[in-house]
Amino acid sequence: WYVKRNMLFILADIGGEAVLPHMRSYSQHENPKVSLEAAKYLLKIKDSYGIAALRRYLQSESAELVEKAVALAGTYKSKEVVHDLTKMLKKMDVGWADFYEKIPVIKALGQIGDVRVLNILRELLSIKSFLFKDAVEKLREEIYMTLKNYPYEDVKDILEAGAKSKNEAIRKESLKLLR
Repeated sequence: WYVKRNMLFILADIGGEAVLPHMRSYSQHENPKVSLEAAKYLLKIKDSYGIAALRRYLQSESAELVEKAVALAGTYKSKEVVHDLTKMLKKMDVGWADFYEKIPVIKALGQIGDVRVLNILRELLSIKSFLFKDAVEKLREEIYMTLKNYPYEDVKDILEAGAKSKNEAIRKESLKLLR
């Protein structure tokens, strides 16, 4: 697997049309380390095979693979998987670990900056929990840290609410973005 992955590194550096069929076929490789490397190249050039691979990873049973896919979605600003990511936010249960698992998804959505997710973010900001107070607060902080990637007019109401927050990090970020 590592020889194939290393060859994909070299092919990615070469680039061009001749590389594309190899990258597409390896994006479906059984070893995730190989297929992820091919998918990175395909996502970089906005190829549909890369998006298809990313969707497969997001639906994987492997938590590690899902985590890597979420990070790739944000890194390559893949708007095509916004719906998949928002489904992940809605699907997760309400528990301590689940709040922490939502943070990378929120970060990826923030990197993408698609306004379609703002209502879901508003819902997450309104969550109240005594049992999971720290986890919910970390979730809120991450949401506020990503608001800079959305159009100002669409998040102005959230920022104004954040400026009145008791949480120092949220208040600072909100005031910074309001200026």
